[in-house]
Amino acid sequence: MNFFFTLLFITTAYITPPVLFGPLAPYHIEIVIAFLAVISSFPSLNNSGLLRWPQTYATIGLCLAVIASFVGNGYFGGAPPALYGFLISAAAFFLTAVNCRSRAHLRWIVLSMFLCSLFYIAHGASDVYHHVNPSQYVFGAEVLPRIRGLGVVNDPNDFAQVMVSLIPCVFLWKSRSHLLNIFLVWFPIALLITGMYLTHSRGSAIALMVVCALAARKKIGTVPAIVLAGLLLIAALGAGWSGGRDVSMEAGSDRLDAWSAGLEMIKSHPFVGVGAGRFWDFYGITAHNTVIVCAAEIGLSGLICWVFFIFSTYRLGFAFFKTGEPDEKSAELTDVIPSTSELWRPDIQKNVGTRQTSPPVQSAHSFWMSPPMEVRKIDHDELRRIASILMISLTGFLAAGWFLSRAYSMWLFLYVGMVCATARMANENGLKIRRDAPGYLMRWSIFIAAGLLLFVYVLLRYRTLTER
Repeated sequence: MNFFFTLLFITTAYITPPVLFGPLAPYHIEIVIAFLAVISSFPSLNNSGLLRWPQTYATIGLCLAVIASFVGNGYFGGAPPALYGFLISAAAFFLTAVNCRSRAHLRWIVLSMFLCSLFYIAHGASDVYHHVNPSQYVFGAEVLPRIRGLGVVNDPNDFAQVMVSLIPCVFLWKSRSHLLNIFLVWFPIALLITGMYLTHSRGSAIALMVVCALAARKKIGTVPAIVLAGLLLIAALGAGWSGGRDVSMEAGSDRLDAWSAGLEMIKSHPFVGVGAGRFWDFYGITAHNTVIVCAAEIGLSGLICWVFFIFSTYRLGFAFFKTGEPDEKSAELTDVIPSTSELWRPDIQKNVGTRQTSPPVQSAHSFWMSPPMEVRKIDHDELRRIASILMISLTGFLAAGWFLSRAYSMWLFLYVGMVCATARMANENGLKIRRDAPGYLMRWSIFIAAGLLLFVYVLLRYRTLTER
């Protein structure tokens, strides 16, 4: 039941309550669903290992940074609505990390997101074809019709970002039958690419090439994969992907000006930022860059937490391919969860597999206590394949996010939650995943955050010098 409410929560956030519940939407059914999802997840918290993940503490840090961005500027009234918006994203991470317990659960999430995307693609394509104006599924119908979704994807670029990150996840449905894969994998991917084309998002075209390069790298090599991705990008732009708009530094001069304004906000409000979601209030348009928006709105501390959240996830994903052979006591590790005070101690992490376990206690099940879930064996190679797919999806999402302003997007937290859930499945199946020390992750997060801001600064300086 807990996963059912989690899936319903994700679906409702994507498709929006008015579409899903119609006349019941004014009664805030989404809040009821979120409440039921959280309550039903309590029995699974004990063995979820949630407190061992660095991403958990990064999410808490981001939550505090959102609050501080308003309180530190004396704008107390803006904190509650901003916090409510962020908690939706945080809930996507926590619910997915706790309640996603099998490969089937991952597939159900992907299927839900695909069907919601298909709903928007069908409505948007139909309205474009029939010249419906105005249409809630079409943006800019007078100049360049671009399909979009509703709610969190009501911008064509945001909608395209979700679809480009969803394409690798479709391979979670891959089967051994080549004929079946036509319907389970290739046909859905073709529909998603068609939807991306109809958004005419230039950033998503670049992100799609990044996804293709990463997917083809192991089969044909890094350099050929990059060359192939570049050729595909040229072909896509030649086919009218951008809708006739140029893809160059000159074409994005307004965005670069916004980046420059964002750096000025960081200088004037370095610690707490100008307030989550308030970049628009200070400049008039959004920065179209996730890093700049994050640092400008919630300060450098918030940016470090954001980088920590993502960097620790990449380190976790890479750890799938640096594991040793499972030992005989790996099965015992799934039954023993260290206490919260022990989770971050390296000596306990090294020796936790040798701890003695007590026989399971038989007790009557109640409404609040769900029976222990049977661990379904998953092949280690399959677990690594799942981790690789999710990391490519996350990379595609972030590649598109470089040109957008979605630092606190729900989908980012959802994908990270899926990676953490996969790591727990690996642990339950005897695949030892090494975790990095928090100090190591924090040092590198600070370094990466500074490097990202320096890269933006150098890019802006280069533009200034070339314009003289």
